[in-house]
Amino acid sequence: AHVSKGLLNMLPHRAAPAATAAGGAALPSITARLPLAWLLLAAGMLPVGLGLIQIPGAHDADEEGGADVQRMTRSACLAALGAGSFSLSVLQGLPGHISMLLCGLATIAGAAGMAAFRGESYTCVV
Repeated sequence: AHVSKGLLNMLPHRAAPAATAAGGAALPSITARLPLAWLLLAAGMLPVGLGLIQIPGAHDADEEGGADVQRMTRSACLAALGAGSFSLSVLQGLPGHISMLLCGLATIAGAAGMAAFRGESYTCVV
């Protein structure tokens, strides 16, 4: 218990305002802007990843290039969803291992939602 309390105090949002890095600069603290930015990025990429919005200059979805753009956008969307959910749970003061579990659950739920929307199995999306 004593070690976990010490580890929690090492998180940026728990650090004292006077804490400084080795170079003398103040350590950054996590604010609500970071999770919001990641989650908005995920939401912005979702329509492209699902094929609802076509990127100008990209190949059609039937061609290999268009499928690659959608696949990469789906992967980036899930990565942004994971980063946003992790930073949101850290912002709420949850321990790191619980934050990682919630990050995984959010990413799994996002992939399952994409699969259901596309009419595919979870394995095809992942």
